[in-house]
This record gives sequence, C-alpha cells and structure tokens, in this order.
Amino acid sequence: MESLPGDMSFKADGSGAVCGLYIIAKPEELIEIEFTSFDIDCEQGGLLAIVDGWELNDDHPLPIEEQYRTYCGVKTPTKRYISSQNVALIQNRILKPGQGFSIRVKFIKNPQPCNAVYMADTGIYTLKNYGNRRNCTLAIIFPEVVQLVAVDVGVTAERKSIEAEFGLMNKCETNSGSDMIEVMGGYGFDTQLMPRNHVICGLQSTP
Repeated sequence: MESLPGDMSFKADGSGAVCGLYIIAKPEELIEIEFTSFDIDCEQGGLLAIVDGWELNDDHPLPIEEQYRTYCGVKTPTKRYISSQNVALIQNRILKPGQGFSIRVKFIKNPQPCNAVYMADTGIYTLKNYGNRRNCTLAIIFPEVVQLVAVDVGVTAERKSIEAEFGLMNKCETNSGSDMIEVMGGYGFDTQLMPRNHVICGLQSTP
C-alpha cells in the first residue's frame, strides 16, 4: 500500500506469485500512472492488471468490465492511465525472473470527488453529488467515531424555498424518497457484509 507519488519499480523473483500494490491518494485526488519501463512475457503467462478504484465497490461509476486494464509484452505502454477515484490497484503475475516494470505515479485534482477511501485518522470531509443523481461513498479505513457536522439530504434539492432547518429523520424512504445517508460498519469494503448502523436524512447545520 502506497500513499505518496513518485517512481516505483518491480522485478520478479521467478516464483510466479501474484503481487499487488494499492495506491491511495487523498479523497479529492485522482491517480495518474505512467509506465517508464515494461518487460512482461505474454507467452509465459505474465500479466499486469490495473484496477480502477477498489474491488467490491458497489458505487463505482464504470461497469465492471471497464474497471480493469491488462498489459503484457516488451513494449512500454505509452498511454497514461488515470483512475476515476482516489484508489488504484496494480496486480501482476510474472513468471520469468528479472522481468518487471517501472511506473511514475502522480496525484491530480479531482473536480468532483464522489467515491473515495479516507486514510486519515481525523478530519472533516464533505460528500456531495454536485447536482447529479448518483450514489457517493466514503470508505474509512481506520476505526472511527463519526460525527455529522452538517446534513442537507432529501430536502433543498426538491424545495428551494426552505429557510428554516427542521432537523434529521431516520424514516427517509417514506418522508423524502430514496435520498439518504447510510452509515455502515465492518471489517472490509464489501457493503453487502456490513450492518447498517444508521439511516439519516433532513436539513441541519449544527453537529
């Protein structure tokens, strides 16, 4: 796991093991990957794959077949890869010892971050849909105490004339359609295995 930009390289030891590198930028950044050298024998079954985002991400903006890019050969790929989220996974299986690859990683600004992994152990993060109908997710790696500092979900988008706050609700499916915040917990990124702790919607600007 790496959370800093820079130059990185890998050389196979001949064991044929599947190796992986998670690259995690800040939630408001995307990851740009440029290959600076590349030598992975296709005929011997060598392969490198880049996964956009993290696996088991239900709210990924791309269909599953577009989340994976695969590479092999002796020619260095010239096209730079840019993730759609702040996480990318590089997996490789290289059978021939001494073969490998080198990459240059840059972090670039994401103008509309929606799905992100958050690595800091404290801080404030704003999650919004930027006026589009979509699901956004913030996955927090460390165990946290989560406090909602301000909420505006399922209210002002439909009724622009509201001035007074009326607080939060937990019956969001019936009172304000399907717009809601789900707070879930667990020991992985698979939301299908996470118990739902809270469902919240409403309008409130004080914690």
